[in-house]
Amino acid sequence: MLTVRDGSTLDRFYERCGYRVVGRHPRAIRLSATDVRDELMLVLDL
Repeated sequence: MLTVRDGSTLDRFYERCGYRVVGRHPRAIRLSATDVRDELMLVLDL
């Protein structure tokens, strides 16, 4: 399991590697006073 910030290209990269999004924490990451992002949880089935 890994977590990435929404709004970056990391989620698409990991999905191409076989990971899938299984959850989302809305507004979990505050980058600045006006920029708040979701945290995505991804897993890879072995």
